[in-house]
Amino acid sequence: MLKPVIAALDVNTEAEALRIADLLGGRIDVYKVGPVLFYKYGRKIIDELNRRGKKVFLDVKLYDIPNTVKIAVETLQEIDIYAVTVHLSGGEEMLKKVTSLKRRPLIWGVSVLTSFDDSALKTLGFSCGAADQVDRLVKIGLKNNVDGIVSSAHELENINKLKKECGKTGVKCIVPGIRLHGGISPAGDDQKRVMTPTRAIKMGADFLVIGRPILESKDPVKTVEEIYEEMEMRGESER
Repeated sequence: MLKPVIAALDVNTEAEALRIADLLGGRIDVYKVGPVLFYKYGRKIIDELNRRGKKVFLDVKLYDIPNTVKIAVETLQEIDIYAVTVHLSGGEEMLKKVTSLKRRPLIWGVSVLTSFDDSALKTLGFSCGAADQVDRLVKIGLKNNVDGIVSSAHELENINKLKKECGKTGVKCIVPGIRLHGGISPAGDDQKRVMTPTRAIKMGADFLVIGRPILESKDPVKTVEEIYEEMEMRGESER
């Protein structure tokens, strides 16, 4: 079973990304590679992480007309990628195109970015809040066989209810916006809907995508170990 923490390599250079991966060693099984590293280094950064025995979650949030996204995912078949994100708001036809591919990475559908709150959605013309919009998109994703849902931990309770209703309990919940020490965003943080690691796992998260708390730590190894220890201690106390 893969460890639940996905370390987000939200850094600017391949050297820094690989330094972090080497430093964390066996404590992390899956690394998130976002657009900055992927656009700079392409498959090279993926291959380097694969050589280290790591799985890669490619977080490029594909969103385009259905056939273009299908071709993009087909192209990614040539690279050893564990999972790739697509926007659920791309709609049913787009999702069907990619989930029906025989050879593909896992498809993880992005609902509402954790940098958005209700007021931000309102400025874009949405009449509903973040929770309702997440529900709408998750239903579309589950109906069209995505392998995972990416959302804030605040929506996990409803998402897990929807998974049960749809008979899709095997769909994974991937949660970004994880913050330590009470889940409060530090100054300058662009995340809005955040939560602590232990609470997110308790609420049903399968994977936690953690970047800044690890990357900005003076001791990233200790930080990761403390996250796991806290989860284990909380789990024991609730048995």
